[in-house]
Amino acid sequence: MSDLIKGLDVSIVQNAMDFTAVKNTGIQFVILRCYVGNNGLDADYNKYVQEATDAGLYVGSYNFPFPLPGTGTRTPQWQAETHFAATKTSVVACDAEWPTSDQWAKWGCSASQINDWFLAYLERYAQLAGKNPLVYTYPNFAETVNFSPEWGNYDLWIASYQATPYIPKPWINKGWRLWQTTGGGGKLPNGAPVDTDVARDLSLWVPSLPVSTSTPAVVVAPPSPVAPPPAPVVAPSPPVPAPPVPAVNPLSNILSVFLGWFKR
Repeated sequence: MSDLIKGLDVSIVQNAMDFTAVKNTGIQFVILRCYVGNNGLDADYNKYVQEATDAGLYVGSYNFPFPLPGTGTRTPQWQAETHFAATKTSVVACDAEWPTSDQWAKWGCSASQINDWFLAYLERYAQLAGKNPLVYTYPNFAETVNFSPEWGNYDLWIASYQATPYIPKPWINKGWRLWQTTGGGGKLPNGAPVDTDVARDLSLWVPSLPVSTSTPAVVVAPPSPVAPPPAPVVAPSPPVPAPPVPAVNPLSNILSVFLGWFKR
């Protein structure tokens, strides 16, 4: 793994970033969180894009969709269009890791619904961008949802925190394009924890470069069912109904005034 190109993925969670200091540690690329579902833009995204670019790093973005049933801002089309409009880099990934199966009943989700929602999102985003985004996921989520073969049309950014990455279907033969090697296991120059990533080459950013064919070994047996810790996310809250306004009884109002006057 020593010959792989090192990178990081960051969000507002990392707060104050010194990208020049990051580059001086040997990091060559960073993936920045852009949009979170229908909640809004990562507050540090635009600043991070500029600062990381100025530091001479290769810069990518990831969006974190909320694949929930519903209309309006919950639809894959709205989120793909909104995320695309906010994203400022040519290298983009769709973060497919939420909701986990223990929350499906809460949000009215199912495996087939999540699978189809994400595919609609990816298709719409690709239409807008003119090329396919990557898919970020981890093995347990991919296998629980049971990703259909169409996911294989998109390059994989796999989160697999082992010596060699486990590749879920449908990418077993295709392999990974980016590999998140730790979830918060790296350290920034200021000592703050950060996710670490590697790439085989820089062809994502420089399309004229050949894609490396030197593929590190991959794990083909299922890993532990324990999923890696998901990236921080603010779950979308269902609308909170306003408290009911009690009906006004004119007679009781008059009586209250009279009793108040009488007590004086």
